Amino acid sequence: MAGAGLFAAVAEHTPLEPLRAVRPGLDLVAGGPRTADLAGHLQRAMMNGQLTALGWLEQALAPLARDYNLVVFDCPPGEALIHTLALTAAHYVLIPTQPDLASIHGLGAVFGRLLEVRGSANPNIEVLGVVIGPVGTQSTAIVRDTRRRLADILGAAVAVFDPTIRMAQAAAVHCRERGLLAHEYEAAAGAAEDYQRLADAILGAFSARQHELAATAGVA
Repeated sequence: MAGAGLFAAVAEHTPLEPLRAVRPGLDLVAGGPRTADLAGHLQRAMMNGQLTALGWLEQALAPLARDYNLVVFDCPPGEALIHTLALTAAHYVLIPTQPDLASIHGLGAVFGRLLEVRGSANPNIEVLGVVIGPVGTQSTAIVRDTRRRLADILGAAVAVFDPTIRMAQAAAVHCRERGLLAHEYEAAAGAAEDYQRLADAILGAFSARQHELAATAGVA
């Protein structure tokens, strides 16, 4: 617990054991304080000449990956080495942003890190899209302006998903305290609908891109 299993799998190369059936069809590798310790461990490993350290997460997941249709990383904000660890193992990246300028400008750092990984350890990684939220229920104009700014920065090559997540602070607090998902929390009907629409859009984009790649491979 507390991320100890993930730390041991990445840093000490022990077999990774997910928590099984957290929800129907869903297994989980829990994060926590020990996950944050990975950054320091990776930094020391690389300083000692272990230049392949950023591929250790991919190595830990490889024996399990065939058992799953989809593996999702939820990365904490701000920790560059943890982001790079996940980017080295991932195929697609989904980037959340809030509608303030600081968050939007922070996308540049994420894309810079992605391009660095693409040029070295993981040439197949690509951005699936950008998600806006959480936003206030009366923020239609702000969301519209945010989409315009993102279009100016990202161009047509990066999708900005239409569904947004509405701000529901009480629901977020209660769900975390009670260990519930949005659709399991009765009072969060609006938030649950937001997450469902967004999940449908993301999975639709994922499926479409997978079919494109399969068709390209078939032609080749």
